[in-house]
Amino acid sequence: MNASFNTILSTGRPGRLIRRWPQLRFGDHISGARRRTRPLVLLIEDNLTHLDLYSLILQDEVDVVTASRGETGLAVASIERPDAIIVDVLLPDADGLALCQRLREHPETAPIPLIVLTGDDVAYDRAAELRSVLDAILKKPCPADRLITTVQRAIAVRSVR
Repeated sequence: MNASFNTILSTGRPGRLIRRWPQLRFGDHISGARRRTRPLVLLIEDNLTHLDLYSLILQDEVDVVTASRGETGLAVASIERPDAIIVDVLLPDADGLALCQRLREHPETAPIPLIVLTGDDVAYDRAAELRSVLDAILKKPCPADRLITTVQRAIAVRSVR
């Protein structure tokens, strides 16, 4: 599936478009990736209100790039190689847990910490069964301080690996 997405740099002010990638597929490669001064977090969430809220919560600590569909998120992860990925379990085009397994199977995205967000009790129980694949499971609504702390810990653990 082809996808296009925008990379937004969040710096505590409204994000600015830093690049647009048309027609990408999971596993595509690009050159000339930007040099980062802050950790980058990919947020895959279909609810635009939640997408904006979580981006706002995180933007003082990390740069945030977002995707509202699973397949787009896979392409973004492959190209941007973020320091952590937050995935909603219930996406319109993908099962968020299956998406996490796909990310773990791909050599370029396998080491990236995966944090799952869900407000659904059944999905939360399913996520708990996949703890070996996931770095953290968060229940919606997630308090801002818990989201920030979880992301910071996941990134810190990754940098030690």
